[in-house]
Amino acid sequence: MTPDFDHILAALEGIGVDPTAREAAEALWLATHIAQSATAKAAHPQRPPTQGSDTPGPVTHTDGRTAPVTPAALHASTTGAATTAAGQGSTRAVAVRVADAPALTHELDLLRALRPLKRKVPSRQRVLLDETATAERSAEQRLFLPATHPEPERWLSLALVMETGPTMVVWHSLVRELTALLQRTGAFRDIRLWHLHPAPDGSVGLHPQAVPTSPLHSPREILDPTGRQAIWCVSDCVSVLWQHGRADRLLELWGRAGPLALIQPLPQRLWRRTGLPLEEVRLHSGMPGLPNTRLRTARSGSAALLGEPVTGTPVPVLELDPAWLGLWTRLVTATAPGGVPAVVTTTGHPRDGATLPDGAQAATEDPLGLVRAFRAHASPQAYRLAGFLATVPLTLPVMRLVQRVMLPETRPAHLAEVLLSGLLRRTRQDSVSPEFRFVDGVPEVLRSTVRRSDSRRVHDEVSAYLTAHAGDARDTQAFAVLPSGQGNVTLPAPGPSFGRIDLRDTSVSSGSGPAPGRGESGPLRVRESLVTRIANVVQSSESARHSTPRSLLVSMLETELGVPLVLPEHPLWAWALDLVRTCTEQPDGVGVLVRCLHYVEQESSAVSALRPLLDEWEAVQFFGYADLSLLRPVLDRVRGGTKLTAFARRASRSRVQELPFWCQTGWDVFLRLAGEVTQAGQLPPSMAFLVLAADRMTNEGQTADALLLTRFNRQQASVLGVEVQLADWERPEVSQRTPLRAYRLLLIQVEPDHVDTDGYYFSHWRQADLEGWHPARGDTYRHSREELPGAVRGVVQVTEEQWSDAPEPVNLEFVLPWELLNEPVEWWLKDGEHPSPTPLALDHSVAVRSLERMGRQAWHRRWYTKWRQLTERPERSHAFWSLPGSDDNYLFHLERELKEDGDAVCLVLSAPPGDDPGVGRREALAGLRAGVPMMIWDRRGPMDRAFSDAVAELVEDLRPERIMQRVTKLRHEALTVGPEAWDSHVGRNLVLLLDDPERQPHSPGPV
Repeated sequence: MTPDFDHILAALEGIGVDPTAREAAEALWLATHIAQSATAKAAHPQRPPTQGSDTPGPVTHTDGRTAPVTPAALHASTTGAATTAAGQGSTRAVAVRVADAPALTHELDLLRALRPLKRKVPSRQRVLLDETATAERSAEQRLFLPATHPEPERWLSLALVMETGPTMVVWHSLVRELTALLQRTGAFRDIRLWHLHPAPDGSVGLHPQAVPTSPLHSPREILDPTGRQAIWCVSDCVSVLWQHGRADRLLELWGRAGPLALIQPLPQRLWRRTGLPLEEVRLHSGMPGLPNTRLRTARSGSAALLGEPVTGTPVPVLELDPAWLGLWTRLVTATAPGGVPAVVTTTGHPRDGATLPDGAQAATEDPLGLVRAFRAHASPQAYRLAGFLATVPLTLPVMRLVQRVMLPETRPAHLAEVLLSGLLRRTRQDSVSPEFRFVDGVPEVLRSTVRRSDSRRVHDEVSAYLTAHAGDARDTQAFAVLPSGQGNVTLPAPGPSFGRIDLRDTSVSSGSGPAPGRGESGPLRVRESLVTRIANVVQSSESARHSTPRSLLVSMLETELGVPLVLPEHPLWAWALDLVRTCTEQPDGVGVLVRCLHYVEQESSAVSALRPLLDEWEAVQFFGYADLSLLRPVLDRVRGGTKLTAFARRASRSRVQELPFWCQTGWDVFLRLAGEVTQAGQLPPSMAFLVLAADRMTNEGQTADALLLTRFNRQQASVLGVEVQLADWERPEVSQRTPLRAYRLLLIQVEPDHVDTDGYYFSHWRQADLEGWHPARGDTYRHSREELPGAVRGVVQVTEEQWSDAPEPVNLEFVLPWELLNEPVEWWLKDGEHPSPTPLALDHSVAVRSLERMGRQAWHRRWYTKWRQLTERPERSHAFWSLPGSDDNYLFHLERELKEDGDAVCLVLSAPPGDDPGVGRREALAGLRAGVPMMIWDRRGPMDRAFSDAVAELVEDLRPERIMQRVTKLRHEALTVGPEAWDSHVGRNLVLLLDDPERQPHSPGPV
């Protein structure tokens, strides 16, 4: 080996890493590629060169034992740049990458605030082929030309403009994370980040980069002549641009073209000290997307009594907070009839210069006086944060870390208060990583405001956070000073440390990621431990201990995995470990191992022991670097077999019907669901289970445990990009819905025999509870059409005999083909041989369902969406009345409107759907294709005035259980008038189609 390679191996051994030749080669290859990409990123400083002779080595006792590694102190090198040359007063250290805290907090709440912007409009450029219209035109007009319609696209795009003034450097991370968050929301058609730079001629220009490498662009270039672009200008408004009204021309220009807002990262209490004149007003928008120049402005409070109009273009000034963004969203979408309260700056008014403290001024102030002045106008959270920061080096990553672990509920505005308090001075003017120091004497004063135990806890909490988040994608550089004094870089006079970390659990180098081998991060160490546990079980199996089944197992694995297995014969432990490692490197390899071992041994003790380990492995694979160990003690306390099964059914949308025997706690169920396939556009079942578990804990008063689960879920939602889906599950309406009245269900399906036109296959399912969907299926028989009422009578009679001791009522649902949808099934008799037979409607609530929809998978996505709207937000749901006219394209427009109106969950047909292709059937078909879960019609034909009035009253409350109760009541009222008069009663002829997509018959059709 070359001397350089020897130095590298010595450096790795010095920090406890002993890689194989393959691992070392792969790590070197990865390091070279990462280093190449890192040079293009100004946010990541270049890695110092490694010197093998200075790297730390292991401490060894005289008897050969290796001493335990003492955690290394972490420094930020705030007093100078790290070098490789030693100097007086310097300290040797190791460059490492450690987790960085996010600059943007409350991301999920921000997503919720912007959700109303996710509307779509027809595109003016892009079109979609209309296959149906093309075929119809070709057939009717003999014109073989494609028919198209505009492609739906997001309504607005967003230009995010960040000022590049000297004080804005502290907000670079915030804007970068905001841009990424907005891109994940899908609320905007397009998002462009621009940087606002001063031009040499005194004007301003835009550039995509923070440091321009080409000529600046004109501010006019970001204007959209269609008005479908919003502009957010991010600035603290303290630069010379905002003094004396120099920014007015820019605001006027952008405010004439579309919605414009000024995003102010500073807290509202500091706005009066910037270069902006501000006024509290009420803004009114007459239609969505109006430019600022067309907004109506009314003064608020005492200023309104003077009656003076507001002049100039109003520009809303917003904190980066969900409440502020929510008000702006309502203004832009014109969903606030009474207007929204706002703080605005208006153009065309004289302005004073900014009065915020200048971080470069001489530190001549009295420290005690400075702290007292800060305390007088600061928020309590900012004052506490300043006390915690007095014990750590003042770089932005470190300050964000301290804020995250000590005051997790605070927001970026609180850190901004500290940065602009006058207590700090900039020591490094780097636009990438600025550094600060307190004015002399201020740290001592601030430390006296914090208890000693809290000061010590800062380092402990930061250390715990870094350990728990080792390997995160968001990281920053730090320097670890080892007790031995060894290292590959030199820190000139290092300042205070901000935490400790075990170098065996951290990536050593600037951005190399977790190295293979024993120097793994915490999550990787968990994986390695799991591999060891799986290998232990495999080693104990009968197949491993005997040569014949072992050869069979290896042969099966080679066939299933598609890779050769070269395994040592002895010792047995090495064979098992290499076997498991090979399986973990292949897709679904551990699952293949369990299935093959089951084939060889059937349900042996080893196979039974491997199944829960497989669940755990799939959970670790799914959640990547997340620390799942935090969840286990909380979820282990969640017990109750029936409740856990119900939660699993709800979380998986009934894909999981029963839990295996080893799922005894919430932790077991969570691991089990992590391996379930996540459907497109849905929340992963394991995360949905955590939402349900957190709701239960909240109801039982276990708020701390519920908060832990919620925080984990929101962190993972950000990583997986499912924030919106998580918000839907967390919506308060879900947990506050009125409990359903308990009932039992008999579902009857009638499917045509396509060979014999008079024959039908008759099937039924029973379920005794409402928790999920796990019905027991009965036998399937073939009957003629006239035999169907008798078959129903027999099934109902047997069902009532089986449930004779149950207090709950039995509801009936009929899954019917087109030709039977209008059949009066609720009036079929349940005891035909009795002299006074009873109709089903007397004893049961009856609804019909569509067999056609069950077999059309392409319609189900909209069906599920409409059903969630109906059950989770019934107060926003409404009925759509079909009123056909002379328009030949009416049915096309009916389907289009039902699809575009997400709140339309019930369709009232103008005529009954029959077995002929009449208007009623075509209306019902439009509703089925649009996913409408509820339909109502008059069995006799077009409804009269009395019937319409009754239906109008019926659909005022569309909750499924309420609709079912009121329809049943109408049918009972029809029974009271007797057979002589009931034919004209609404209840006799009203048909309710109520289709729950989560209750579909399993294996429909003949068996």
